[in-house]
Amino acid sequence: MSWYIGVLKRYADFNGRARRREYWMFQLFNLLAYLALSVVGAGIMILLSIAFSSSSPSATSTEAGIPALGFAVPLLYLLAVMVPTIAVTARRLHDQNKSGWFMLLGLIPSVGGIILLVFMCLESTPGPNRFGPSPHGPDQGYGQPPFQQPYGQPGYGQQPYGQPGFSQPGHGQPPQAYGPPQQAYQQPQAPQPYGQPQPPQY
Repeated sequence: MSWYIGVLKRYADFNGRARRREYWMFQLFNLLAYLALSVVGAGIMILLSIAFSSSSPSATSTEAGIPALGFAVPLLYLLAVMVPTIAVTARRLHDQNKSGWFMLLGLIPSVGGIILLVFMCLESTPGPNRFGPSPHGPDQGYGQPPFQQPYGQPGYGQQPYGQPGFSQPGHGQPPQAYGPPQQAYQQPQAPQPYGQPQPPQY
């Protein structure tokens, strides 16, 4: 239902892209609404026919206008949703990197409607195209930008602003070199007693 309401909110918005789910969910609820209003219109026709036939049996001119009044309910609905239907169809074509003018293919007898139906079933072009970013969101994949953290959130391996970073063993101490501590380079050796061998130099 949210897809249907979302398309109605973008009543005459021909910019951007519309994914397949948005288009077909709108068409589904659009059909359900039309059928419901058709039932309401048929009920109105029946009630008015009974009312006028029981009150004035000779009112033939009034009874002739009752069917037109019943059909007016779904007809007014179709007129109301005509603009958002055209808009979401244009955005569905934009999602495939096609111009919205491809809708005119539906005017071709016999095959035009089939071609347009196939276009409505095609998959989106991956990543952004000339009509805007992908409606699928920032998913990673071919043609998609790399995932980024929301503004103000730390990335992987980073601490929040103002927080200390990952500490080495012994928090607060300077990082130590790996391995055993080394002697200072060429430190002087203590003198050995006379006749004793000198230790090896490194």
